[in-house]
Amino acid sequence: MNSDRGLLKDITAAVEQGFDDQVSFTIDLVRFASVRAEEAPVQNYMAEALRTRGYAVDLVRMDPKALAENVGGSRWTQGHSDAPLVSASHVAIKGRSLLLQGRTAAPESSHHIPSADRRT
Repeated sequence: MNSDRGLLKDITAAVEQGFDDQVSFTIDLVRFASVRAEEAPVQNYMAEALRTRGYAVDLVRMDPKALAENVGGSRWTQGHSDAPLVSASHVAIKGRSLLLQGRTAAPESSHHIPSADRRT
């Protein structure tokens, strides 16, 4: 149990130490548009941020043909972007490894929702 308390203390200290930087990063991140066909800049920002933090980063391009042939794949439409999926990994020398993936795009829902149903 003492090692759990020590670990909790170390994690809490690390979060506190980096808190202002993480808030600043989050503020910068949410300033990007992340709607379909406009998400490439935020994807590039995330890729660079992950590289800076020591992750191995791969940018995976969407393949409309492969998606169409995949039973679980989404239907490809003209509104889709060709911005890549960001995949970042950290392989631990000892312990567990970590894989992060992200694609931050969505339709601008407020344009598709009748005004009476919008929540602002």
